Amino acid sequence: MTSTAAADIGTDVGIKNVRRRTVAQAIVEYLQVQYSELDGERRRLVPGMYGIFGHGNSVGLAQGIDEYGVDFPHYQGKNEQSMVHAAIGFAKASNRAATLACTASAGPGSTNMVSGAATATTNRLPVLLFPADIINNRFGDPVLQQIEATPFFQSIRGGLVVSLYNQPEVWPIFGYEGESFSKGGYIARGFNDIEWL
Repeated sequence: MTSTAAADIGTDVGIKNVRRRTVAQAIVEYLQVQYSELDGERRRLVPGMYGIFGHGNSVGLAQGIDEYGVDFPHYQGKNEQSMVHAAIGFAKASNRAATLACTASAGPGSTNMVSGAATATTNRLPVLLFPADIINNRFGDPVLQQIEATPFFQSIRGGLVVSLYNQPEVWPIFGYEGESFSKGGYIARGFNDIEWL
């Protein structure tokens, strides 16, 4: 007999043939034996998985699929949001009887899954998402904050954005009527005069 359960500490009988698996390998094996039934038709609940190779839990799950997946394909996505939306489309086309799993790369990939998860929840469609964790030993560099302090960025911002408000001759092009204080402010005028939006 083969068992994936932990040994019972209180007995003298040892469990033989204990199979040792990584979490990813166990997930792949588990997903392959989950089925749904609709109108007398039995089908695999999760027949495949989306992921992005590189880092995060995609690597472990891809290895688990390679080693233990039987007719369980790993589809390489381009970004996490599109993978979730593809899984939603698959679930809808399967009449909610099946879906595809999606795994994120480490870091912001999990955040990119949120809009797809919200869409699935709103439409009551099943998706299986495996968000990734952050890499704890690396810290992000505040690149955008550093760029804001450079003379180049200051000149671009000053030249392109601020100068639009300082040049009344270009205001008609953008539909900007100028400052509103002298005309009673936006509270008195409302926002109905903004035609260019």
